[in-house]
Amino acid sequence: MMDNINDNIDSKQKNRNKAVTIIIAILIPAAACAGWTFLQIAVQLVMSIASTAYINPVNHPELTPEQIEQALNSVFYRYISVMYIGAAVIFIVLFVLIYTKTGIKKAVNFSFVRAGYGTYAISFITGTFVGAFFNLLLSVLVKYLPQSWVEANEESVGAFDGGGLILSLIATVVFAPVVEEIIFRGLLYSAVKKIVITIPKQVTHRVHIASVIISAAVASAVFGIYHGNILQAIYAGILSLFMIWFYELSGSLISNILFHAAFNFSGVVAGLLALTGTYTGIAISAVSSVILMVVSYKICRNEARINV
Repeated sequence: MMDNINDNIDSKQKNRNKAVTIIIAILIPAAACAGWTFLQIAVQLVMSIASTAYINPVNHPELTPEQIEQALNSVFYRYISVMYIGAAVIFIVLFVLIYTKTGIKKAVNFSFVRAGYGTYAISFITGTFVGAFFNLLLSVLVKYLPQSWVEANEESVGAFDGGGLILSLIATVVFAPVVEEIIFRGLLYSAVKKIVITIPKQVTHRVHIASVIISAAVASAVFGIYHGNILQAIYAGILSLFMIWFYELSGSLISNILFHAAFNFSGVVAGLLALTGTYTGIAISAVSSVILMVVSYKICRNEARINV
């Protein structure tokens, strides 16, 4: 009788612990997404207030209301990279403080595990050619896609052009990969995986496989939606699957950041490959990507054994 009572108490306690674990795992990536969105809005609001304080009818009585609005929009567009970088710096600093001072690492099984230099190098090279393949393939597919999709994608991709090439590269190649990898692969993917593993009574090999598949699908879908337009959502979602594969393979978010950075910078390589002809460039980048992924698998596995 007492054993049954104790078993019931233990069972209820385990269920409570599971519920708490799941709730925390949900709240952490949700808070990170909300915090990142808030920081971007806050920085943009500060920029808008500062611009309005300088560009207004009092300081510039010679301008019409339409000209003032155009001037404000021009300033906003010109400093959009600066605003993004500012929000990203604040986010990264806050995240590092929270990461080092709290139990977030255990809450979602998130960690900045170091990988070998070979893993870092191959992840960057692979990201470059995968990105070149996507760029070249997209240049062909846009002819057959709805014009509204193409225009929305071009507007999103070109959003950082107003600040100049250097600031645009800093925003998209340095800070965007860091922020997005922390949120979507480091926190969201890891959190969903933790939730799926927590639900069953026993963690079997099948449960682990299911956790990877479900988590990859959820994280990739959310990552795609985050980009705000249909075309970019599709290829960003597919890209996310590549990066989750790398994350599982290397166990390192740093290799993901390098892959993501190389992908965002791959337009240069795509341009060079396009000189051989668009379809030839697609073939070269596709074959190179497959070969590099095979090499990545072997290098990551070998370095993982050495590190163990």
